[in-house]
Amino acid sequence: MIPNPPGTAVVKSAVTLTPELRKKAEATARALVEVRDQVQKVAQVTREELEAVAERYAHAPSTFLAAIVGGVVGSAGGVALTTVAGTALLVTGPLGLAVGAAVAVLAFRGRKYWRLERSTQKLRGALDVLHAEIAGLPPHAPASVRNNLWQQYDRLMAKYNEIAGDSLDD
Repeated sequence: MIPNPPGTAVVKSAVTLTPELRKKAEATARALVEVRDQVQKVAQVTREELEAVAERYAHAPSTFLAAIVGGVVGSAGGVALTTVAGTALLVTGPLGLAVGAAVAVLAFRGRKYWRLERSTQKLRGALDVLHAEIAGLPPHAPASVRNNLWQQYDRLMAKYNEIAGDSLDD
């Protein structure tokens, strides 16, 4: 028998369900009752509990908090999809958590941060090459060659500082 939540009316139906469809309907009804119970538990959270959670996360980096929000939203979406579609999609909750967290962090950081991060990686590679060239110079290499390599180093750093400064202008 499908359970009826308190305060709902019972309507008799003339539709006959196949045993397989009846099992699915009963499983869906049980899942909906479980979701309702969980929502009721969340609604009973006290102000003190909320303040304790807020205090715990007050000093956390914003990127971490964005990941938590995205993860919760993604996980809730995944769990809702699993509830609607049935047990064949059990992976959607954790998958929703991971995707939601990643998307939230990327959205929080924004395109300028991505550009800065990409530029930082490129700069590290270029500086490694320059340092290897400078270190590999023979002791009797002309000063102009050594100075040229250091000038390239300075130009790279100037360009990077320009990009980094632009990314902070939000």
